[in-house]
Amino acid sequence: MRRSERRPGASRLFWSIAIMAALAASATPGDQLWTKLWPTPAIDYYEIRSDPVLVRGPGGDLWIAATGMDGMDRDRNYVVLRYAPTGAARWTFETGASPFGSDYAADIAVARDGSAYVTGTTTGRGIWTIKVSPAGKRIWARRLGTSFANGAVGFAVACDSHANAYVLGTLDRSGKGRELVLVAYSPRGKLRWTRYLSAPGGGNDIGVDVVVDAKGRCFIAGTVASLHKGTEVALARFTTAGALVWKRIWDGGASKDDVAHALAVSKAGVAVAGATMPATGNAQGVVLKAKLSMTKAAKLRALRSAVPGLDLGWASVATNGAGEVAATGEATSGGTSEFAVAKWLATGVVATFTHYTPLSGAASGHRVWLTSGGTVVAAGWLSTALGSGMHLVSLGPAPHAWVRTTVDVGVCTGLVVSADGVCVAGTVGPGSLPPQIGLWMYEP
Repeated sequence: MRRSERRPGASRLFWSIAIMAALAASATPGDQLWTKLWPTPAIDYYEIRSDPVLVRGPGGDLWIAATGMDGMDRDRNYVVLRYAPTGAARWTFETGASPFGSDYAADIAVARDGSAYVTGTTTGRGIWTIKVSPAGKRIWARRLGTSFANGAVGFAVACDSHANAYVLGTLDRSGKGRELVLVAYSPRGKLRWTRYLSAPGGGNDIGVDVVVDAKGRCFIAGTVASLHKGTEVALARFTTAGALVWKRIWDGGASKDDVAHALAVSKAGVAVAGATMPATGNAQGVVLKAKLSMTKAAKLRALRSAVPGLDLGWASVATNGAGEVAATGEATSGGTSEFAVAKWLATGVVATFTHYTPLSGAASGHRVWLTSGGTVVAAGWLSTALGSGMHLVSLGPAPHAWVRTTVDVGVCTGLVVSADGVCVAGTVGPGSLPPQIGLWMYEP
């Protein structure tokens, strides 16, 4: 193209891109790169009614699932948002009004082909799973169970390399209590198989998460109830064909109740985080580790953590290929709670343990990420001198050690760390208007 034929504004576009690139190159770790809010502007009759879930899809796009409520008719529905790594909005999808009741989104997973699965609960449908196309259109919807009344609750979803979906929930089949249920769907929505897991004696179980690794190993975790032993931690591995490889029901020994809150899988192993609560004394945070090649006779390895005088529980866990593990959660005593973060080496030795005390009110860690290089990133909520809001901590070698607080932000419930940056999702309440979904990107 000759100089005289250059499109109008091309030079301006070139310099705009150059300036943006220069600004990005000058950013230091922890600098905020961009912020997005949805809906924008805030709508006085529409509000977000569940914690947003954040995942990273093929190509680095950011996907969010949440529950929205139209204040005009009080109807709740699934909301799915897709953003480019630069923060540019791709599209918004909503399930809309349902004759079966309100829809509550719990989790989202994105397949290699760019389609997404969202699962949760519909009051009149039970466990409700939908598939959304890469362009943001509904492909199909499936349900299991008849209603919330029979214990049909969807908790988590994952997909394998062939775009099959695996949904973890609970269902009461006999009227004796909810059992963990794992359901597999084909890419076209065909029910492939259904499996159940529970502890002897019955009770009401709670699903935590399902993860399918690159080799097709399917892991589930949850809290199962026994009529005589309180609650225990359940961890199991299935093949993608539905065969049970092994399962473990972990009892903390002298503890009254043991609960699971999070599951993570890497090429080095499996980690489940939660808490164990003795009959007397303070609750302890616990991380259970298992090898991917674990046999039916092998035992889980328990990493316990305690803070003198405080009840400690882990809410989120991460593990990397080196076998290191990180967790974040809450340490509480009376009306005081602290934001706790820990990291263990592959040997089980504690490498980092810290807890942040708020000036007043409450604090807690909600999500954690562990990079391949061993940097721990944790997000949660904390009251500081700047105000109360989202607290983001990066614990790594310089320059990857930094702390950021964003005031007037509600619960922080999503965290993704990549070469694009540290992305956090949560809710934000602009003044007297209903909460919005917030998305924040920081320099890693």
